Amino acid sequence: MIDFDLYVQSTYSLNGSIIDIDKLVDLASIKGYKTLALVDQNHMYGAYKFYKKCMSSGIKPVIGLEVSLESDFFGLIPVILLAKSYLGYQNLIQLSSQAAFNHKVLTSELDAWNTDIAVILKTDEGIVLDKLKDNQADEVKSIVKEIKGVSESFYIGLDLNDYGFEMNIAPKLSDYGSLFIVNKVRYYHREDVKTSMILSKILREESGDVGLFQNDEVYYDLKDTSLLDQIYSQYSRAIRNTLEFIDSVSINIDLSGHHLPKYPLEGISASDKLLELANKGLVRRLKQSNRYQEMYDIYQSRLKYEIDVIKKMKYEDYFLIVWDFVLYAKKHDIMVGPGRGSAAGSLVAYVLGIVDVDPIEHELYFERFLNPERISMPDIDMDFPDDKREEVIRYVIDKYGKEKVVSIITYGTFQGKSAVRDAGRIMEIDNVVIDELSKQLSKADNSIEVFRKKYSKEYSYYQNIPEIKELMEVAEKLNGLVKHVSTHAAGIIIVGEDIREHSPIQPGLMDAYQTQYEAQDLEELGLLKF
Repeated sequence: MIDFDLYVQSTYSLNGSIIDIDKLVDLASIKGYKTLALVDQNHMYGAYKFYKKCMSSGIKPVIGLEVSLESDFFGLIPVILLAKSYLGYQNLIQLSSQAAFNHKVLTSELDAWNTDIAVILKTDEGIVLDKLKDNQADEVKSIVKEIKGVSESFYIGLDLNDYGFEMNIAPKLSDYGSLFIVNKVRYYHREDVKTSMILSKILREESGDVGLFQNDEVYYDLKDTSLLDQIYSQYSRAIRNTLEFIDSVSINIDLSGHHLPKYPLEGISASDKLLELANKGLVRRLKQSNRYQEMYDIYQSRLKYEIDVIKKMKYEDYFLIVWDFVLYAKKHDIMVGPGRGSAAGSLVAYVLGIVDVDPIEHELYFERFLNPERISMPDIDMDFPDDKREEVIRYVIDKYGKEKVVSIITYGTFQGKSAVRDAGRIMEIDNVVIDELSKQLSKADNSIEVFRKKYSKEYSYYQNIPEIKELMEVAEKLNGLVKHVSTHAAGIIIVGEDIREHSPIQPGLMDAYQTQYEAQDLEELGLLKF
């Protein structure tokens, strides 16, 4: 029985897929799927979210990637890469990082990072399909030979979504190697095909055209497992190969540790350095306020308690790093905010000059910031002028290294009005109608769902106009999907080793690297956001 699908592409592929990972996994669970693979194009934006959702839903996650492999002789060849283990997952991170920078992966790069990765040759598109159609068997065998030479585990992909392919090409494929079932999924149900095609045009910044919605009977929906059994019934060996691969997969991402950076020191430990700076800072603060004699013992007792907690939680380096770049800013006449949020409750932060709020004087509690009974990462919000922020970040990058200091990705998503406007443009809806709908959504928190529930009379009126009804249905399906990627306004990650130990990267601002995982994912993986 086929209770798996190893070729799901999500909204993070930015290619027209309308798949939201949570919705997809929930639907797959209802349909009886036991294994799923996320195989987005070039990037792994959703990989960790997918892993986490599958694990909580009782579905075996397989993490994958679709890339163009640059052959020495045949140009770009589309392949699917699937990780078999945590090491394979780490190798995928390396390959995704390469693909994000170069829009391709070299055969030499695959050769370097092929351990515990299965390589599946795509046969339903690209140069391989062209040569299969032209009956150039020797050419196909040469492509297979070259890719097998840099693969630890190699298969020929079998996707029977296209009936013409099923009839004319699929029967020849076993001549070239072991078959492996890859059944592409880009939306939930067949009726979603139009929305997917509209989204694809939006993302390519194209305009509408008359032939947009002609359907050639190729559907990339999440099919019932019984239908998959029927479609692939003639390929029992391919089913066995795929099931054997699934049995070999075991990916376990360790979420138990923190991967904190180290402040560079020689001849002294971070604990001793922090204690030294804190004691000096305490004396300076109290003398500045003429309270040294009367208040020293009270402040010293609080300082000792905080430092004991910081040592216990192993955050000494964190405080030293923040102290260092705040000191840099002050020495270079860059204004630093007085401190806000829970960090204002830390006497250590006060005596180090990180914040200018005295927590004892203002009766603020350290436990709101760090509490050994409630393990959470520290988070000090630092304020710098907009036109000086990059200078501080550049200092940190230069000090710790480009591969250890990276910006954080964020995702721009479709919301009510943007979904209506973009879909309406592709569907060639009159601008007067779009403007009217936008006004209605403005009073409904920019949400079609709120508009439907709160303004049911107006909503019903629009539902009686077929053109507008269809537009709103499409727009609602687009809601929340990724429209573009951007950069976290001010947050950066500083890690003790190369960021690619934990997250794939891509080009960022300031000639820096940017994570492919967003802030919440990074924090769950044990990385520290500054």
